Amino acid sequence: MKLKVLVLDLAGTLIDPFSKAPLLAIKNAFRKEFGESLKLSDTLIMKSMGRSKKDHIREILSTIETKDKSGDRIEHLLRETNLNLTRLIDSPEYHTLFPGVLKTLHQARFEHKLILTATTGYGSNIADRCAYYIKKQGFTFDKLVASDEVLKGRPHPDMIHKIQEFSNCCPARILKVGDTLEDIKEGKNANTWTCGVYGHSLLSLKKQGRLDFGQAIRAFHNSGSHFTLHSVSNILNIVSSIEQF
Repeated sequence: MKLKVLVLDLAGTLIDPFSKAPLLAIKNAFRKEFGESLKLSDTLIMKSMGRSKKDHIREILSTIETKDKSGDRIEHLLRETNLNLTRLIDSPEYHTLFPGVLKTLHQARFEHKLILTATTGYGSNIADRCAYYIKKQGFTFDKLVASDEVLKGRPHPDMIHKIQEFSNCCPARILKVGDTLEDIKEGKNANTWTCGVYGHSLLSLKKQGRLDFGQAIRAFHNSGSHFTLHSVSNILNIVSSIEQF
């Protein structure tokens, strides 16, 4: 069956190695709120990476000893996180497409006639900012759905359902691609094909910043991902494999 739609992720998949921008943005927002003495580990932040930033913040807040875990405090932390993200994403370090990705996306669009879309845990303002910088490098999404455009973000399939409506496409002709387990859950819950990308995934990081791609590959396979790949620059190999089924 011929594929019709790619659903890509942003941070850690196309741009921003190891999702450093959201990691730093969330960490600094919590430190500003609770003080420098707060021990907020990267591991804790990484645990919910890929979810909507609001859900992500709620998950982290639930682990902290504080009486105020209200919606107002979550909204305040979200605003601080988004302010931090805005500053970070303006830096090329966090918005430059990974090597080979631009060429592959052009091939996917013009040679394979694929509809190229994205879903993200970012809200609309941050997602649009990422898209702006990606466009300046020569690529524009056919459709980009942010987490605040739907009732439920990842791992729920709502964002992919919006892309299905846009593309008039059944799940069997859609490939969901991302660097987190939440991406894979999103795709599986939408009944699409799934591919975990590990080259710049937090799942590949071990202590002291060492890389272990095998660790990420195992995590993706254990989550039920149909395929794994080092980089989106090689995604057309996966497309060809699916179309042979």
